[in-house]
Amino acid sequence: MVDAASYSRAALLGMFLISAALCSQAALVGNGAACPAARFHFSLHTNPDSGQEMYAQYCAGCHGSGGQGQGPAARYCTVSPANLALLAKNNHGVFPAKHVSQVLHIGTGKRPKGQGYMPVWEPLLRSMNADKPETTELRIANLTEYVRTLQEPPATSPKGRATP
Repeated sequence: MVDAASYSRAALLGMFLISAALCSQAALVGNGAACPAARFHFSLHTNPDSGQEMYAQYCAGCHGSGGQGQGPAARYCTVSPANLALLAKNNHGVFPAKHVSQVLHIGTGKRPKGQGYMPVWEPLLRSMNADKPETTELRIANLTEYVRTLQEPPATSPKGRATP
């Protein structure tokens, strides 16, 4: 059994790693001009073909292993992580793959407030894994498809039929 202190340490480590990735990305955007030593790629390498592996490494800390938004780091977020398992249900039963991909590419469109906000994953994935642009696109596509698998099944009516 894992205690609360272990979760706290894991959450803080995860937040540190993301912060380090953001800092290295900021230096990379400026071609390392601000800090020439920051031209390295921060690495939490994952398999670009495995949406599940990437989700476990990059998303589950906040969104939880089942996508309900209750990961061990969620309590440190000033904006609660989205319940990814309800995306299809909240979109009339259709998984919004284009929207999920868009959020991974360009963010939520909301200004970050406080700590633990949803990062823009496209530049982070490219930087952390030293990927070519096409590999980053593959990562986002596979991560989006994995999030599709987390969707709660549609509710069933008393007659056993799915309700819209």
